[in-house]
Amino acid sequence: MNYLSLYEPIVDMLADFLGHDVEVVLHDLRDLEASIYKIRNGHISGRVVGDPITNLVAKSIATDKSVDYECNYVGLSKDNKKLKCATFYIRNAEKKIVGALCINMMVEQFVNAKRFIDSLLSGFPEMTEENHVDEHLGVSIPEMVDIRIEKVLEAYPVALADLSKEDKITIVTDLNNEGIFLLKGTVGKVAHSLNISEPTVYKYLQQLK
Repeated sequence: MNYLSLYEPIVDMLADFLGHDVEVVLHDLRDLEASIYKIRNGHISGRVVGDPITNLVAKSIATDKSVDYECNYVGLSKDNKKLKCATFYIRNAEKKIVGALCINMMVEQFVNAKRFIDSLLSGFPEMTEENHVDEHLGVSIPEMVDIRIEKVLEAYPVALADLSKEDKITIVTDLNNEGIFLLKGTVGKVAHSLNISEPTVYKYLQQLK
């Protein structure tokens, strides 16, 4: 059964209702490297039909989340636009995630307006930390892998040569939980980033099973 065809009219309805500044995406998770099945207002992330999955959805598949949806997390487009995002997970009769319906709203204009109003009301510009980014949209598979590897390595403020075997096993575990190894060619990238061989990465992954 093609579950996704049931959601195509919903994509159009949401896009027509929510308007030009809201992207609506339907993912077919049978092919992670070309998962976008239908998209409206793709100018927001710069994506088109046939583009790959995002890191957040890959992580959800890898960790087999039991939640039906996730709301109000921060996404980042390829041109560094902050987005307010939500994802609904589509499951088959066996409760396996087979698709995802995603909504990504441009909010920077509202954030900037709020900052301007706050500065007028308080008489002093608001100073806030950068929001944590949960999802990267409109990036290629290699770019996404590089971003996630870099993010995981940020937790280890030492030179690569000083990482212990246990550190590297933990890093591989974290990347596995991110869903990185669901994607083709990532073992080689991870091996290169950690200065270890591909067989070593496979060995660490085998230990996780």
